[in-house]
Amino acid sequence: MIERKIVNRRVNELRDNILCLTQKDFAELLGKGRSTVNNWEQGTQIKSDDLERICRVTGASADYLLGLSEVWRRSESLQSIHAETGLSEEAIIKLVKINKGPDAERFLRVISLLIENSNAEFFLVLLSSLFDIDASSGPKTISVDINGEPLTMSTEGFLIEHIKTLFVQDILDIKTSIGKRRDGNGERS
Repeated sequence: MIERKIVNRRVNELRDNILCLTQKDFAELLGKGRSTVNNWEQGTQIKSDDLERICRVTGASADYLLGLSEVWRRSESLQSIHAETGLSEEAIIKLVKINKGPDAERFLRVISLLIENSNAEFFLVLLSSLFDIDASSGPKTISVDINGEPLTMSTEGFLIEHIKTLFVQDILDIKTSIGKRRDGNGERS
């Protein structure tokens, strides 16, 4: 059974946050009255033919409106990439734009090397832990003894500094790796 609240919330998100339309403009786009759109947002069940029209007119995915996908566009490739990788629609679109840009080969090579790097999962774990820190329960700290002197810093600060150090080292390693590949291919590094 389709959860009406999800459908109504998703239609509202589509109108307000994605298409950035007023209720009046959205209603006109769909050939409906403003009161109909307002009723949907107040929780009135949206008829299936209205859902079909919303999808057709806006290009929205029915799966998105039904709460089955986080990708709002009706695009099989976007839906497939999202399902396979879990990347957000915005991330996929940015990667596609990068791929079509003037420096695409260079940028995508760097992105690929960063992801392929053996520390990629480690960085992601560290970065994700930054978002897991619960500030409401007070700051968490790490204490380290260096030469008999206590060093205390917040967990967040420690992780940021640790990530910076490792990330810079990985960038240097990747740069060295690219240089070695060029030297091996007879190119100038």
